[in-house]
Amino acid sequence: MKKHLLTIVVSFIVATVSQAQSPTAPSSNPLTINFNKTRDLFIAQFDSKPDPDDIQAIAAVGCMLAHPDLHGVDFYAVQGTVGMQGYNAGTGENNNFIPAPTLMNLAFGQDRWSQAGFNNRNTFPQNSNYPNGSSFPNNFWGLNTNWTPAVNAVVNKAKTALDRGGMIYIMEAGNSDFTYDWVQSLVNTTSYTTTDTQTRIVVVQHSNWNENNTTTTPKRGISGNGTVPAGEATILEWVRNNTDYRRIEDGNGSNNSTPGYNSSNTTWQNQAEASSNPNTHARNLWLEADSVLAAHGFFPSYSNISVGGVDYSDASEAWYIFNVGTNADTIQKFWNRYVVNTDSASGPVPGPSGGGGTNALVCSSLPSTLENATTLNVSLDYEATGARDIYMEIRRVSDNAWITAQTVTVSAGVNTANFSFNFGTQSLGAYKFTAGMYNVGENWTNGTAYDNCSQIQFTVTAPGGGSDVGVTIPGPSFDAESHPSDANQIRVIGNVVGYVRAGNWIRYDSFNFDTGAGSVDVSASTDASSPGGRIEFRLGSTTGTLISTVNVTGTAGWNTYETFSANVTGATGVHDLYLVFVANTGSPFYLLNVQDFKFNAGGGSTTNALICSSLPSALSNATTLNVGLDYEATASRDIYLEIRRVSDNAWITAQTVTVSAGVNTANFALNFGTQNPGNYKFTSGMYNVGENWSNGTAYDNCSQIQFTVTAPGASASSSIGGTVVETPTQDVFIQNTTVFNDSNLKVEPSVRTSYLKFDVNGISGTVTGAKLIVQLTEAGNGTVRVYQGNSNPGWTEATINSGNAPGQGAQLGSDTGSYANGSTLEIDLGTSIGNGEITLVITMDGGGNDVWFSSSEGVNSPRLEVTYQ
Repeated sequence: MKKHLLTIVVSFIVATVSQAQSPTAPSSNPLTINFNKTRDLFIAQFDSKPDPDDIQAIAAVGCMLAHPDLHGVDFYAVQGTVGMQGYNAGTGENNNFIPAPTLMNLAFGQDRWSQAGFNNRNTFPQNSNYPNGSSFPNNFWGLNTNWTPAVNAVVNKAKTALDRGGMIYIMEAGNSDFTYDWVQSLVNTTSYTTTDTQTRIVVVQHSNWNENNTTTTPKRGISGNGTVPAGEATILEWVRNNTDYRRIEDGNGSNNSTPGYNSSNTTWQNQAEASSNPNTHARNLWLEADSVLAAHGFFPSYSNISVGGVDYSDASEAWYIFNVGTNADTIQKFWNRYVVNTDSASGPVPGPSGGGGTNALVCSSLPSTLENATTLNVSLDYEATGARDIYMEIRRVSDNAWITAQTVTVSAGVNTANFSFNFGTQSLGAYKFTAGMYNVGENWTNGTAYDNCSQIQFTVTAPGGGSDVGVTIPGPSFDAESHPSDANQIRVIGNVVGYVRAGNWIRYDSFNFDTGAGSVDVSASTDASSPGGRIEFRLGSTTGTLISTVNVTGTAGWNTYETFSANVTGATGVHDLYLVFVANTGSPFYLLNVQDFKFNAGGGSTTNALICSSLPSALSNATTLNVGLDYEATASRDIYLEIRRVSDNAWITAQTVTVSAGVNTANFALNFGTQNPGNYKFTSGMYNVGENWSNGTAYDNCSQIQFTVTAPGASASSSIGGTVVETPTQDVFIQNTTVFNDSNLKVEPSVRTSYLKFDVNGISGTVTGAKLIVQLTEAGNGTVRVYQGNSNPGWTEATINSGNAPGQGAQLGSDTGSYANGSTLEIDLGTSIGNGEITLVITMDGGGNDVWFSSSEGVNSPRLEVTYQ
């Protein structure tokens, strides 16, 4: 779902300007960050105004950076990064800024932070002293001489990190004015562009209040009335559009995806400041924070700090950036890990440009392919604070068999470790590296690793870029895919390709078929009850030469992989190889998973198999139906084929043909008599000669493959039924009067209502049924009802609100029950849905316990399935 800026509100209250902007919808499941200590930069930006929570957040982040896990992080901090909160046009003051230089020195070190604030007054830049390249206005409110030097200091730090190939992660513990200024200055004074900032600068925000109080006008009052000039983006909008802006859930809250670092309990403050606290560094931080707040004297009644509690909710952004997870997802765990622990009492140890160094492996420097040889030469980049041993081993992916290992001793600094592995006479295919950095003389058996590279897969290919025939190709090693920006279509999950939908494709560049291939084997899985799907192997494009089709039918489950094979024709030389995924009749939303595949030389693999996908999907009615079924057999076999009617499973006809060994087609002439046009199904099996389903065991089966018998002379498509599957083009839920557009949709009696819009296309017959299918993300119970929206058909996620939301028209369906987290709910919607846009309004009856389900932005999008005949 796209997030849109909904509205800009300007209000004037007693000469105080409050310029609000619509907050960003938070995500309960944001992308995981893997902070790289050798390259990346962490910037903590605190507004410290007007609430006291930033002061405790400074202490909390200082405790985190002192922990050994975060030693070696390159960081920088800024205090006073405010917007327009509290500005008074009559006095020219912007009060309640809380300067804390001693606390900042303790938390970050004297040379690793800047003060952007200025006394207790306006925090915008002085008129004559703007950063080079920025577009500050001639703003008569500008009285701050600190802002511009702070901007320039951050630009220098950011450029250094970008130059070394790093990412920049911003803890936005305040408004986005300061980010706007330094990112614009970076773009205007260096070679970096907004294309770079959109992908390499990640801004993490947790608070609606912080967003609402970012200054509305990018030129700060130049329009004379505080509104946005024509054609100008607001500051928040510009930052959202020109960085990787991530809105996590509110760190003040409980029962959401953030830790909730906010409590009235006085235990935490007492423990931190107690003389018995073994963590001297943490004790000093919290004592200084307490001293700063006491001197400032601002303790609003809404803050838990006013009653001796804690509120360091902004630190939830650092918790997310460093992927701390369950190690500190409660205040108790945070205290045990960072505040009253014994291993971080000496303070922070800065990273790359701070001189302290780190001990880290750059796993991304390991190769993804190697040519086969008795000795494999492998390089691994690293950084070390002293001499270290780096251990690396190679295992085969298919059976996890250990192949070889080596330990090299490296010196301190940033360098490359070089390995020469004895690979012997191993075969081509998929392998994996595992590496660890240890003290000299230690390894995984007797030491603790400073850093690890875990199961990094690579492919061993033929020497000299030779043939790919005979090589097991890992599914995730593709070079391109159909939906790179959509995690719900084609996703690498460990060593498999999953989330495969009909019409998706993946590509393997410059695949070398050499002199040819005779067959292909695919390791794949499906849902246990699924008819699976087909994989078309094509050359050059998604519609290029079809060299093979592999039919993947139901396995014992998504985690049970079986080998499916098919013949290959017309594949020689070097081509870009496309795997195009096609649905079978009755296939579910997700078709299959692919683990790996291998092309075989010569006449193909020696197997006994039926190519079920070769059966026809439509036949013209006749007394005799001629049907061909492709097969492969190692010896003469009997192939039995029967036809039944779908509606009542009535047996119609059957025939057995004896076929010879090899790759060929079995031809049947089935006595169909005077049956009516309609839907029928094939079932087939391959047996030893003289055996069948009653007295033998099948080598392979085709089970209930549906087809349509049409009237003579009619086009097949005119009578074939089908299923149209659609996902929402728009979906939100409204809680009271607030619109939420995130990864969940929610229904709750009288509180939450969900709205989904679908654009249905492709129904070419009479609708026989429809159902809404959703994946539950939180358990609940009660009666869920689905209505057809009867007003405002043009609503979008950007325009809907509680006043114009579609009303409830005819009820289409309902379901009553208890719903488990992770379960699938299907609601029958009857037969009234046709082509075109339709809005579904979902409610819950009184007495129910609210239900959450995945939105189109979540892992499993809702879908509307309409069947027709």
